[in-house]
Amino acid sequence: MRINRSLALGLLVRLMKPLVQFCLRHSLRLQDLIECAKVAFVESSRAEVKGPSDKPNASKISLMTGVHRRDVVRIVNRREDFSYSKDLITKIIGHWQTDRRFMTKDGRPKVLSVSGEGSEFFTLVHSISKDVNPATVLFELERINAISKARGGIRLTVESHVPAGAEDGFELLSRDSADLIRTVENNVLESPDVPHFHARTEFDNIRPDSIAEIKRWLVREGHLFHGRLREYLGRFDQDINPKQKFEGKGRRVVASGFSFIDEDAD
Repeated sequence: MRINRSLALGLLVRLMKPLVQFCLRHSLRLQDLIECAKVAFVESSRAEVKGPSDKPNASKISLMTGVHRRDVVRIVNRREDFSYSKDLITKIIGHWQTDRRFMTKDGRPKVLSVSGEGSEFFTLVHSISKDVNPATVLFELERINAISKARGGIRLTVESHVPAGAEDGFELLSRDSADLIRTVENNVLESPDVPHFHARTEFDNIRPDSIAEIKRWLVREGHLFHGRLREYLGRFDQDINPKQKFEGKGRRVVASGFSFIDEDAD
C-alpha cells in the first residue's frame, strides 16, 4: 500500500529530524546533507538499474532519483561498493553458537581448528558463504577482538557482535534504521494479522545513582535475550538445521535492540 505524496513528505520530515540533529551536533551543514542524500539515492538505486554489462546506468539512475546525470557519474566513479558485510560476521558468530558441528556437548562454542582448507573454521565460514575468503574473516574477527588463540585453534570470546568504532557502529545503525522503517511501514500500512513486534519502554525520572546498575542490567539481559533468540531461530534455519524436503528460498528474520540513557538531561 502506497501513501499519498503529501503524507509521505510530512513523514519524511519526521524521519529526517534525527539526522538533522546529528548534523548539528557534528557541525555538518545543509550542503553536506544534500551531497550525502545524492550519494544515498545513487547507491540505493544502483542494484535496480544496472545495465547489460552490470555497470550502473547513469541515465536510468538520474531519471529514477532526480539526481543530475553529471552528479550520478561523479558519485559512481568515486564510490565503488567496497563495504565489508557486517551481517556476515554476525551470522558466523551466530552459527558458531548454534550449529551443533561447532559446539561442545554442553552447548558452548568449541575451539575450532583453523589451519587449512579443511579446518573447522573454514568449514564454518563456507557454511555461510563460499564467496568470502576465511582468512579475511579471521582477520576481521581478530580485529574486533571476537576470538582468541587457544590450544588447537581459536576460541570465540564474545556473546554477540557488538560494533567497535564509528564505522561498525553506524553501519549497524543504518541497517537497524532500514529494518525499523520497513517494520513500521508494514504494521501501519499493510495491517498484517500478526504484526511485527515494535515496542518502546521509557521512564523519565530515574535516580542518577541507579544509572550504572541499570546499564549493566540492560547489557546483561540484552545478551541473554539474543542468546535465547539465536538458539530458537536456529531450529528453523535451513543452514543450521536443514530440512530435507525444503524447496525455495528462506526468509530473513531480524530482531534488534538498544538502550539509551540520557545522562546529560537537565
